[in-house]
Amino acid sequence: MLPKVRTELGYKSDDGTGEYSSKVKIERVKNTGQASTEVAKVRSKQQHEVIVNEERERLVVVRYIAPWCQACRAAEPSFRKLAYQLSSDVKFVEMPLKDEEEWDSVGVSSVPFAHIFHPEAGLVEEMKMHRSDMPAVKKVLGDYLDGSCELLTYLFDDVEDGDDEDEQQNQFQ
Repeated sequence: MLPKVRTELGYKSDDGTGEYSSKVKIERVKNTGQASTEVAKVRSKQQHEVIVNEERERLVVVRYIAPWCQACRAAEPSFRKLAYQLSSDVKFVEMPLKDEEEWDSVGVSSVPFAHIFHPEAGLVEEMKMHRSDMPAVKKVLGDYLDGSCELLTYLFDDVEDGDDEDEQQNQFQ
């Protein structure tokens, strides 16, 4: 079985620019028998932005957690298993949030929560990330990877004034 591996994003300034870059810290820990893979850990809004913006080929799933959150801990094995299954196509990131200011800075209202970023479109999904939500998260990721995600778009500009709501909905079905 594979040992657990942890990845962290760190400060790196090899060229003197002072910009953030990926820095891998691998830590071997006792194998728990659960699926494991690399999940990047970010500690600040700046690191969060760098890791999301640097990824040009894969989807990025950022899981927001809080140290005190029991639901976050309960969902962790399912999140790690999902990361193990999809790591070749999706980059997985985890960001602990300590206070409301951090929550607001990344647009999160509760934990555990996730944002899914597309390399070209940016933020495309916001969803809960409880253990019971993992099948839905896996389906959404699968849909994006297959190129068959369902997007609900209402173009009311094309609807004539005076049409009632039922007629507007029928136009788009």
